[in-house]
Amino acid sequence: GLPGSCDFEHDFCSWKNVYTDDMDWVENNGVTGTWNTGPISDHTLGTPEGTYFYMEASSIPQGSIATVYSEPFGMSDTDMCINFWYHMYGGGIGTLTVQQLLSNGDVIDLWTMSGNQGNQWMPGRVGFYQTQDYYLIFNATRGNGPSGDICIDDITMTRGYCS
Repeated sequence: GLPGSCDFEHDFCSWKNVYTDDMDWVENNGVTGTWNTGPISDHTLGTPEGTYFYMEASSIPQGSIATVYSEPFGMSDTDMCINFWYHMYGGGIGTLTVQQLLSNGDVIDLWTMSGNQGNQWMPGRVGFYQTQDYYLIFNATRGNGPSGDICIDDITMTRGYCS
């Protein structure tokens, strides 16, 4: 796949944590460390052995943000599409946002989802076009309780309109 694509089975690929935020995204397999939140398996393999990327909500205060960013992308001379899978299950789910950080410092919200989406992996998809260099960012904001683990898996970047 294109740069930015990752199934998280072996590592974070080119995605990196921001160390000035409140909490890191971490790799995990099987259940998370908190009852009544998080998945029981990843999306890629659908087994407890498969790995995914997540923000553990139990040990941080409400409103805390965990940010992970892609490698830099050059300005796209074409439409681009990012597909991913997210898991937002629990009574304390906050918000997951996909953003572009542009080379001029502007931040553009591309996609956002808040609240309990049920105990299942859900597809996320957003298209964009950019006339300057940029990074892609996933932001997870902790909701109002420990049962607020937010997970992502199977990021796929493609050229052209989202199908």
